[in-house]
Amino acid sequence: MFTASWVVLAAVSVLLVLAGGWILYSPGDAGWFSGLATLDLDALNSSDPDLAGHVVLTTRLLAAAAMGFGILSLFVTWFGVRDMSPLSVSVMWTLPILMATLGLILLLDGNEMVGLGFAVVAVVLSLALAIARRNV
Repeated sequence: MFTASWVVLAAVSVLLVLAGGWILYSPGDAGWFSGLATLDLDALNSSDPDLAGHVVLTTRLLAAAAMGFGILSLFVTWFGVRDMSPLSVSVMWTLPILMATLGLILLLDGNEMVGLGFAVVAVVLSLALAIARRNV
């Protein structure tokens, strides 16, 4: 059970890195900008290129932060499995807290299904961490 719980944590970390990489290299395809405004990103780029550039820059910075957090959690997962360190379990609690926060933000924004999906992921991660903590 210990290894399976760390596999779940590693899988979510890899998905975080991959999603951040996808958004980093194609910020226009991220999809949430058109939900925030009545324009899509191409129409905004034609009407106000400076604002569109700012939106793309902010999206890429957030994607780089997601990739960095995913890589950090992969390193912590590696040390958690290799050393069975209680400190790595404690540090990994930031991952379900991040997922729950993102879920709450999306839920309050009106994306109920995606927000509930993040909430389910946060619960699964919390259970995996509880199992890993019990076995350390």
